[in-house]
Amino acid sequence: MTEEILWKELTDRGVKDIQRIKLPRDRHSRCLKGYAFVGFESREIAIQVKQKINYEQLFENRIHVSIIGYRPEDANLLIKNIDTKIDPKDFDNFFTKWGTVLSSKLALTPNGLCQGYGYVQFENK
Repeated sequence: MTEEILWKELTDRGVKDIQRIKLPRDRHSRCLKGYAFVGFESREIAIQVKQKINYEQLFENRIHVSIIGYRPEDANLLIKNIDTKIDPKDFDNFFTKWGTVLSSKLALTPNGLCQGYGYVQFENK
């Protein structure tokens, strides 16, 4: 994977206004770390992109889009006692009825099962 390939894949899916892409690599092995930073002109565009491509299949994996760079302390939640049958997409979608979800993370076992807790970050408190 290169920045150019990711740029093409995103634009082929209708993602516009990409300013930059950074694929972090391990400094010793030079292997990709498994995530990318994609910059947009505005926060609104980033939110639209998240709504458009979050959980889509990209090559072998489903992608998980998070908005970073905005961290209001009281808009972050730790959620416990979650049903272990829930998947990350359903977890993320469940919280959208209370506002724009910038980021969500469901704690998973190595086998991909929910560990019973997760985190949600909303745009506003």
